Amino acid sequence: MKFVLISLLSLCLVTLLEAQAVSREGASQHVVNIPGFPPIKFLFHGLLYLDDLLQKSQLLLSTTKKSSGSTKPSGSSSSASTTANPSSSTAKPGASSSNGPATSIKPNGSTPTTQAPDSCPGCRAPLLNWGGNFNFSTQDIKYPTTTAGVQQLVKECKGKIRPVGTRHSFSEIANTNDTLICLVHMNLILSVDPSVPSVTVQAGITYTDLIPFLQSIGLAIPMMASLGEISIAGAINTAVHGSGAGIGNLATQVLGLQMVLADGSVVQYSKGQNDTELAAATVGLGALGIVTQVTLQAQPTYNLAINVFENMDMSVLDTQLYNITHSGYAINMWSTFGTPGVLDQVWITTKVDSNGVNAYGNVSQLYGAPAATAQSSPIAALPPTYVVPQMGIVGPYYERLTDYDLGLSGQEGQQTQSEYYVDFDDFVPALKALQTLSAEINAVVYVALFRITEKDELWMSPQYKKTTMAIHFSWQPKLDQVMALLPKIEAALAPFNPIPHWGKLYTLKPEQYLPLLPKYPEWREQVELHDPTHKFRNKWLEENIFVV
Repeated sequence: MKFVLISLLSLCLVTLLEAQAVSREGASQHVVNIPGFPPIKFLFHGLLYLDDLLQKSQLLLSTTKKSSGSTKPSGSSSSASTTANPSSSTAKPGASSSNGPATSIKPNGSTPTTQAPDSCPGCRAPLLNWGGNFNFSTQDIKYPTTTAGVQQLVKECKGKIRPVGTRHSFSEIANTNDTLICLVHMNLILSVDPSVPSVTVQAGITYTDLIPFLQSIGLAIPMMASLGEISIAGAINTAVHGSGAGIGNLATQVLGLQMVLADGSVVQYSKGQNDTELAAATVGLGALGIVTQVTLQAQPTYNLAINVFENMDMSVLDTQLYNITHSGYAINMWSTFGTPGVLDQVWITTKVDSNGVNAYGNVSQLYGAPAATAQSSPIAALPPTYVVPQMGIVGPYYERLTDYDLGLSGQEGQQTQSEYYVDFDDFVPALKALQTLSAEINAVVYVALFRITEKDELWMSPQYKKTTMAIHFSWQPKLDQVMALLPKIEAALAPFNPIPHWGKLYTLKPEQYLPLLPKYPEWREQVELHDPTHKFRNKWLEENIFVV
């Protein structure tokens, strides 16, 4: 019975992928065309994917019964198909025409709707951010489903505009007193180019919705963030990252993007054709325009395994930081600061070879830290059942690169976050400097996480031309105490020139971090070219970015 159900669902998937996608704005019909992936391959991957979904759903139901934590569905709500790559009617800096008609593929195969609900899917409340630390300052929230819809809203709006996605930022980077354009219903997969390979999507789609589709056709992305329920446009605009030597933040996966400018016109930037504009707009903080489509680099899918080592003496990092951070595909180092000078857990995530061999499968200790003997959670308040499989169990990359299983969002509304980036070579002394604050940090933190991210060429990226170590804090819901502690943390890190995460909490002054971004002056010039009337500004940008 199970196989019959899977087969029927897979055939439906094939039918959907071959169906015609009709633009809601009167564009001609287009047949979904993904060269190199015949229907039989879709059927094969569909069988595997849907079988995995059935198993996941059983696990999710079981976890829900066991835990009082919140859960999220892996599929987003429906929206209608997009206009086929509208191009700008007015010449703009670096503008280029589109490369052909777009196609529309619903990630969950659901029926399109023209009626957008009055709240963001994946958000706790219509005007509350994910962390629960602030309410948005406006009741005027628009939910377009197409690029043309965004154009119309931008033209009609007389005040300021800010784009927003899943509202996962803890800073008020997306807040406004005027109009929010929420992109969560712009969640279509538009096309796949297997020759690159690449995938083009609407900007509001989440990784949770994109990843299963890519897996079903044998593709993947190089890296993921610790959470899958974030929008792609929001992630790239704030330089969200994962962890891996030689692997950049998520914005480095961008090969091209489409953006609506302040006058309602559209520009299309592509790598190799508009490199200056793309370097400015990819980590653009929403200041150049509203990103409506993104083309991402893809690659063949791959398997990973996580091995956990416990209670590592931090003094090991004095001589072994490079070896540890380069020992696997992704490396996570966790600390609660409960025991000064000790890393509670070190996760070594390794790529599994074609024979299914995990290089760390039989390793009993790592630089004196013993291998874990059971599945565990780096956050004591979060059940281990929420955490991705460990213990060297081999699985697809998307079940190992996030901290939680896709669809399980962790402690939504029960935590805030801060993060600072320091040069790789400064990480060990920076971490030692924080040890003097161990007791104060431990009193208000769930866990701290330390990760490596490769250098890049994106102008407002904290990794611009330098490999960094990220010092991340997931805070307990003690906001006043956290905000009082941040200046002490920042003072301890000051000798190492920290740059903050744009979407998280900090109290650093702009004059402390903007001079650390060599391309900041050129980036501001691009902002003025793209948004001369400052339509996309808000209080956060004025106080944190446009002050020097």
